[in-house]
Amino acid sequence: MTIPHRVNAIAAGASHALALTSDGRVLAWGSNNHGQLGREMPAYSTTPVTVELPERAQMIDAGMYFSAAVGNSGRVYAWGWNHHGQVGVADEEDRRRPTLVEGLATVRAIAVGQAHVAALAHDGLYGWGSNAAGQIGSAAKEQHRPHLLLATRELRAHG
Repeated sequence: MTIPHRVNAIAAGASHALALTSDGRVLAWGSNNHGQLGREMPAYSTTPVTVELPERAQMIDAGMYFSAAVGNSGRVYAWGWNHHGQVGVADEEDRRRPTLVEGLATVRAIAVGQAHVAALAHDGLYGWGSNAAGQIGSAAKEQHRPHLLLATRELRAHG
């Protein structure tokens, strides 16, 4: 298969991969056992499928069995495996469609780990998901919503 657009970024999870095209589309392929391809079916796809986001994306990343994207507006969307709250919603149910992560200001950068997310917004550094090793700061063992780790003034003091 030939991808009809230039690819600007790629990301890989445990059993799926993502590509961000030059026109802001997100493509996904591989396992979809937790919805990490952003759709209900099929169980897996050997060819890239388009992830239906509410806006064009500027960044992507992939965790173990989940995916995340930052839209052109700076909003964060996540989908897939949510056992530790890494999709950023109040429960631990998997999401098979991109879901808006609420409670964040405009995000400038994102990084995804196995089961947690870090996001740099204009007002500080946030984390959510698994916190088994303290990777999202002093929050609870699992944080289902974005938790402010460092405010912008603290980031400047460290930098």
